[in-house]
Amino acid sequence: MNTKRFKTQGFANHMATSYQLDLLESIEQAKAGTLSPSGVEYCFEEIGMLRGTKEYPEDADELLREIRTLIDSIPQMTEREHEELEVAGFSGKLLVFYYLDRGTLLEIVEYPNGNGYYGMVFIREKKHKGQVQSVADAMKKELDRWVNDRGISLSDIFPQSHPNEIEIGRYATLEETLRFVYTALKYPDSVLT
Repeated sequence: MNTKRFKTQGFANHMATSYQLDLLESIEQAKAGTLSPSGVEYCFEEIGMLRGTKEYPEDADELLREIRTLIDSIPQMTEREHEELEVAGFSGKLLVFYYLDRGTLLEIVEYPNGNGYYGMVFIREKKHKGQVQSVADAMKKELDRWVNDRGISLSDIFPQSHPNEIEIGRYATLEETLRFVYTALKYPDSVLT
């Protein structure tokens, strides 16, 4: 018995089952109107691109047709609504949210009880090849609008020099979080996915 082949087939079967469960969960979300745009992208792009491989669930075509029928007939929540619901789950507050596609987004979240902030910037390189800077500029424009609407002074928030590695995550203050986000947007090659 070729154990390498058996392990590969076992992994492929595991992945096919996992993707099938994801599609079934997406059907339930679509029935409830809670399938976000990134969830739709995941189903049709990430799982859909596996067609013809062992990882592609046997009933995936049928499940994807059902999802398509549901999202065409039942209004679904926006990505922002989905993220607000998720953040509300831990009593946080979504401060800034810019969503372009699955893998291209900017988000700043305030944690409850003064426990800091979370900043995140991702730009999907493959999808935005040759347009990465313009995507970063559009995100910056949205962030600038939010900052200006709140009268936040940017005098202390200047982007750092080009980072070797960027730390996406939790910060103690809003100023630190904004510094991270503005640095990421100034050097978008540091946040490509």
